Amino acid sequence: MPQMFCNAAEGRTAPSMAWLIKFAERVPAGYTAGDIVSNIIVPETRQHGCRYIDTVPVNQCGKPNFFISHRWGSPFSHLLTALKKDIGDKAGQMMTLAGNYQEAEPLMRETLELASEAMGSRSGAAASCVNNLAEVLRHLGKFAEAEPLQRQAVELSEELMGKNHPNTATYLGNLAQLEMALGKPAAAEPLLRRALDISIKSNGAEATDTAVLLNSLASLLLDLGRCVEMMRRALQSRMKILGEEHSDTVVSLNNLASLLFQQGKTAEAVPLYKQ
Repeated sequence: MPQMFCNAAEGRTAPSMAWLIKFAERVPAGYTAGDIVSNIIVPETRQHGCRYIDTVPVNQCGKPNFFISHRWGSPFSHLLTALKKDIGDKAGQMMTLAGNYQEAEPLMRETLELASEAMGSRSGAAASCVNNLAEVLRHLGKFAEAEPLQRQAVELSEELMGKNHPNTATYLGNLAQLEMALGKPAAAEPLLRRALDISIKSNGAEATDTAVLLNSLASLLLDLGRCVEMMRRALQSRMKILGEEHSDTVVSLNNLASLLFQQGKTAEAVPLYKQ
């Protein structure tokens, strides 16, 4: 007979992921949610008439962070796989945002495997995971490994969401960044121009994603020795969306000033530097 706790009465109504994984070890293969209720939950709570959460140790449960709806007749293993994928994806993205790419890489790889298993290797979830892994590998300098993955993300997005979908624009922009890292600016330019065109049509000319792509294209053209007008557009867009004091706006301002100075247009460059 399992030990009883007062979890439900004290607001601890959700088990931890660690407990759920451990619980899954004793669930027979192929068991549905209905099978678990009939063959595990009901027998173990019948005598005390309690909720099953009251059988979970206090240190393995707490207040819920999110609610999960699972079909009664679906295999329990599908639920667990989806949860692992979601949690792993969020953890990997948090580490990526924090710059912990070494730690993010194995999480991204596991998340991709889980997404492919749960939703299929040619699904929107898999495309997102492939893109995230490619981005991590790019930041780690593993360009040769990242390039085919990033191309795969673009291909999947075009196939599943459409050639003019915002996600397609994002993945194209990431592929362009990778091409630049590989020293292939000529290959990056058409990718950025296409991504920018999609973003303007789907997100709007003044959207943040559009501004990011504008600045990327302007920076690329700067490297190629052309681009004052593009730099001006990127700066205007960022000033309007982010404000004059935002760090990204300052970067665009400095880029334009530097270009004008290099072209000998000191009278135009100096006020921008002061600004």
